[in-house]
Amino acid sequence: MIVFLKLVLAHFLGDFVFQPSRWVQQKKELGIKSKWLYIHAGVHLILSLLLVMDLGYLVPILVIAVSHLAIDAVKITFRSRTGILEPVLFIADQLAHLLVLFLVFKTWEDPAFLKDIYPEWDRIILVSIALILVTSFANILIHQLMKTWSGEVNEEEGHSLNNAGKWIGILERLFVFLFVVYDQWQALGFLLAAKSVFRFGDLKEAKDRKRTEYILLGTLVSFGLAICIGLAFNYVSGIMIE
Repeated sequence: MIVFLKLVLAHFLGDFVFQPSRWVQQKKELGIKSKWLYIHAGVHLILSLLLVMDLGYLVPILVIAVSHLAIDAVKITFRSRTGILEPVLFIADQLAHLLVLFLVFKTWEDPAFLKDIYPEWDRIILVSIALILVTSFANILIHQLMKTWSGEVNEEEGHSLNNAGKWIGILERLFVFLFVVYDQWQALGFLLAAKSVFRFGDLKEAKDRKRTEYILLGTLVSFGLAICIGLAFNYVSGIMIE
């Protein structure tokens, strides 16, 4: 479990923390000719080695890095040659990466994995994965899911603070995640009610049904993701304790 969690953490760090948006944009423009596609795979290789800290796992980590490069190349090709929606490609890409991690882990599995000399690491890594999921990963996923309607919602330039929506979303998901983990569902209801009160004035003044629906969809997706991640965290933690 601990080795698998380290590999998953390395994946999320490489895809959502240590991958600047300019790398993503250039990969979209240049496809497999972009140097950032290969640098990105190299980042995954380095992160995996640093977290696992055992050259005995060099071969499976190399397999993961090469497969990551291949999956990203396939995704880029599909994006340019087909009409598949971005959210579908994004979700399929992440599932493919995680499937490879699982298959490599199962292939190289050894009972010695369970005798890690730092048992507290599994909890630390699990928390790190959950925090990346409710922040960077959720930001990108919500953006992909909502971009279908974003063009229909027109707002004036300078209407809101720069990146304010992004950080509000991150903070609200962190709160929701903590409330779920500590079984404070009443606080979750209070947070949702408080956000609704603050948003009510904007929606009333806007008198725009599309904007209202857009905000409600974004809020529900954000809260839903954070709740699912929190429940998954509790479930995996329970298995690890047992």
